[in-house]
Amino acid sequence: MKLTTTLMVMLSIVIVVMAALSGFGFRMDWWGYFFGFQLLKASIISAIVCGIISLTLIVVGLVKRIPIVGKATLAAFLSISIAAIPFLYILEFRKIPTFGEAATDFENFPEFEVLAKARNAEAEDPPLFSLSEAEALQKKFFPELAPITIDRSPAKATEQVIKVLKEMKFSLAPAIGDEHRVEATQTSFWFGFKDDVVVIITGLPGGGSRVDVRSASRVGKLDGGANAKRVEAILAAVQNAQ
Repeated sequence: MKLTTTLMVMLSIVIVVMAALSGFGFRMDWWGYFFGFQLLKASIISAIVCGIISLTLIVVGLVKRIPIVGKATLAAFLSISIAAIPFLYILEFRKIPTFGEAATDFENFPEFEVLAKARNAEAEDPPLFSLSEAEALQKKFFPELAPITIDRSPAKATEQVIKVLKEMKFSLAPAIGDEHRVEATQTSFWFGFKDDVVVIITGLPGGGSRVDVRSASRVGKLDGGANAKRVEAILAAVQNAQ
């Protein structure tokens, strides 16, 4: 029994390392994201098995008063933690099954210019979803997402957009052409997946500016509302900027 408990602790540590390497190895270009996901999947399955065995050992240790509860609890905690992270993501995707695109205006759709080449290089072929599908889901789950108007000149608004994106830890793309267009990229912590945003500031005839934002994932389909929430956060920050 003690040997089994020790093995579960060792296995749970290996599982944690596997899960960490699944994303880290992809970010370091050791393997592609398909292998990374397979490694993550293997770690999750192993974590579930290890967690069940460890919980059983806790019960046996308590009932028979065998001094294994501490180690078994450690193994269960590590295993359940690894299994719970993707489970929480899956719940979010099921609750908000939106696709990897969000925009304030699908009629006058903000297009990427600076980041277009990088995005095209990573695009799935064939595409996993259409813009019309993304728009329909956005209208269902984020019906109030729309451009904002602010009482600031395009130049001032652009300056504030740049400040907001820097504060939100975006990497700004070099500016080309339109001086009132800002493109930037945000990189996820674990797998290093990239999500891009483009913000377009348009001067209004009576003064002030209109701000449009588009946020788009480079890979994947479901985003759990992440892109729409990102657009909302950017608009709110720009609206409140001083």
